[in-house]
Amino acid sequence: MTPAGKRDKRITFHEELAAGENAYGEPAQQQEMPGVGRAWAMVSYGRSDERREMAIERSEQVATFTVPANSTTRAITAKHLIRFGGAYWDINGIAPWERSDIQFTAIRRTA
Repeated sequence: MTPAGKRDKRITFHEELAAGENAYGEPAQQQEMPGVGRAWAMVSYGRSDERREMAIERSEQVATFTVPANSTTRAITAKHLIRFGGAYWDINGIAPWERSDIQFTAIRRTA
């Protein structure tokens, strides 16, 4: 179990909406995705050599969010997004961690 003191970042989970079209037939961007829950998380970005390798290969920022396992966090799937640090993160991995936590691995969206 991750100590509560290490879960010091507030994250929110969101549904992704399909982008529609505006009156001119151009893609319309959603301002804010609807929230489906929130949690306190321990956020880790990996070792410095892993971060350098990711930056060289794909220019992506990857993080792991460790949250308490509860009915809200167990219902989150890879179709949801994480909102953290002023950006949306695409979930690409979900795994139970120890007995009472869940880890979400996610990639920060660039736009």
